[in-house]
Order: sequence, then C-alpha cells, then structure tokens
Amino acid sequence: MDISQLAHAKYAANTPTQITPAILEFAKELGGTPEYARYRPLPFAKPYLCFHNCDLARQLGLGTPVLGWGIWVTRNLWLTAEYHAVLKTESGLLDITPTPDSDGRVLFVPDGIEVFDHNIDEVERHLFSLPAERLGAYKLLVDHPLVVEAVATLENAAITFQRTSNSDWDAWEKEMDTIDRLLDAYYEKKRKPFRKVLRAKKKAERQRRKKARH
Repeated sequence: MDISQLAHAKYAANTPTQITPAILEFAKELGGTPEYARYRPLPFAKPYLCFHNCDLARQLGLGTPVLGWGIWVTRNLWLTAEYHAVLKTESGLLDITPTPDSDGRVLFVPDGIEVFDHNIDEVERHLFSLPAERLGAYKLLVDHPLVVEAVATLENAAITFQRTSNSDWDAWEKEMDTIDRLLDAYYEKKRKPFRKVLRAKKKAERQRRKKARH
C-alpha cells in the first residue's frame, strides 16, 4: 500500500486543530508539553523511519533530532500517540518524515531526549529496547462500547504491525476494515434517535395539514 492511501481512509487520523484540555491531560500522562511542529518532509526521508531520517539530517548539519510523541485525533472519538522523532532547527521543530495525516503540521510532545554525537549509541540502544507495546498510546474521548472495541482493535493492529517491521499490510487492512464496521455501527446508533424524532415531526406535520384541509 502507498502511504498516501492512508490519508483517504474512512476514519483517518488527523492532526488536532487545537490543543484541548484532553490533549493537555494526555500529554501530561506521556510526560511532556504539546507543541506544533511544521511538516516539511525532506527528499531523502522515508515513511516510518523517523529516527533514521532525523539522524541523517543531523549528520548533514540540518538540526538536532528530538524524541517524543506525535499526537493525532480520530473524529473526536479518541487520541493516538505514536513514538516519534522530529528535527529541532533554528526556526523551530520540523517533522521531516513523510506521513499521510499531517495537515501541514504535527502535534508533538517532546520527551526530553535529544540526539548528539556523544549519545547516539545510547539513544539507539534505548529505541531498540522498546517493546512494540511502548510505541503507541491511546486516550478515549467517547466512552461507548463500539468505540472502545475499535480502539482495542487499533492498538492490537499497531503492535502487530510494529512487530512485522511495518510490512504486513494485508493484516493491517483487515483490522482497519473491522474498525470501519465498528464505527459505522456506532454512527448508525447515534443517528437512530434523530431519525425517530424526524419521523415524528413529519407525521405531526402530515396530521396538521390533514386537519387544516377539513
């Protein structure tokens, strides 16, 4: 799958348009303060290889890699945090890694780790020691059983995807189809009361018109 296809997923995640109290609380749980990084993918950067991309940029003298968390929101249903790396430059933070859901900027929560010549080996050991379960976190914004199940499905899919080095697209698409069905069912349940009210209004209007004719 081309990474650009992910941007057109039915329930694609997006960069939050503003930093809400829920995001501030989530960021605090992650151990940092959220700030926006400009999205400027560089020609040599490859999808999913954010640390490699930023370290190569460091070697080219373009800035200092900063580790932390990228924050995305899905339809105001939940927040997703993914362990990420961006580049600190004189003009601010830059996200140089291609991603389908940046909206021109990325919300980033630094975790205090910056990469230099003297600590590159230590940082690499830290990254490679992290289990897949530590590379993502989620915060529900809507407490509904179907949304809870969708987030659990996403979390399991993300862990499996990480363990296959981001290569098992067939398994990923299958899980995304499951999430689509769960969220379709959630929105259908939300629409039913409104449809009932609308039908009642239409029925009342027909009765009013019928009485007016007599």
